[in-house]
Amino acid sequence: MDAQDKLIRIRRLIDNLKSSDAANPAVAELFSAVADMFEELQGNMQMLWNEIEENTNLIDELDSDLSDLEDVIYGEDTEAEFDENDWKNIEFEVVCPQCSEKNIITLDVDPEAVVCPKCGFEYNCIDQLEAIEEEGEEEPEI
Repeated sequence: MDAQDKLIRIRRLIDNLKSSDAANPAVAELFSAVADMFEELQGNMQMLWNEIEENTNLIDELDSDLSDLEDVIYGEDTEAEFDENDWKNIEFEVVCPQCSEKNIITLDVDPEAVVCPKCGFEYNCIDQLEAIEEEGEEEPEI
């Protein structure tokens, strides 16, 4: 018998108690309030179980992604040999807000202080990098 069946049985017993001439109305009302509380708790528990299941699925996805990343970084993936210095070779194309010149930057450049080689303007390109990430553009091949 699950919790829902037990609550139905309790409600039936309370209804029988209320209809009985020998029952104290205050006791019947107390039992009814307790049953209401149990129903609310059951609903809250179901919501928590749903959230746990959803979070478990997200954790499984993250674990899989992390495993794939570890394979690439630690060289366990035979298709992709990756060296720590390869991070410096990843390039991004950003646009100077002053002269609209397209500039190529790498991860070893401070994105908050990019200097345009054409006009010399120093600018922050973090918003542009975030937009690249959000658009889902593929990163350049390493």
